[in-house]
Amino acid sequence: MTSSRRDVMGVLIRMARKEDEAAWLAIRNDPEACFWSHAQAPIDPLVHTTWFAHTLNNPADILHVAEVEGTVVGYGRVAVARTGTVSFGVTATQRGRGIGQGLLATLDAAAQGAHITQQAWVHPSNIPSMLAFLRAGYQLGGKLGYQHLVKP
Repeated sequence: MTSSRRDVMGVLIRMARKEDEAAWLAIRNDPEACFWSHAQAPIDPLVHTTWFAHTLNNPADILHVAEVEGTVVGYGRVAVARTGTVSFGVTATQRGRGIGQGLLATLDAAAQGAHITQQAWVHPSNIPSMLAFLRAGYQLGGKLGYQHLVKP
């Protein structure tokens, strides 16, 4: 499993740690992230703390974060089952720099050998996320309201 990688712009993508929980929640609860999320309501901090502790220690989940100059600016997760559901988020100030693309590449490398189909649910109007998943090799499918992307 790939533990970390640094791109040419100095973005470090590494496995998530306990101390990344607050940054993960802040990125997930950003109003724009909430708008695009399947579950649009902000996550309660206590619920998130419990979920993060469980998920971080669950071998069926792969969690990575992106750092710029020591600050967590993005997260990515693969929930591993027969199908791994992939998601990611990036702070508002760091969007559009390819961090999501880097997170997807790192999550893909980490999921290699798990013999799972990777999937993601993206609102069709969320063009930056759609493009990031398509560039990462996902293919279109889905249902009304959210686009289902699958990585064969």
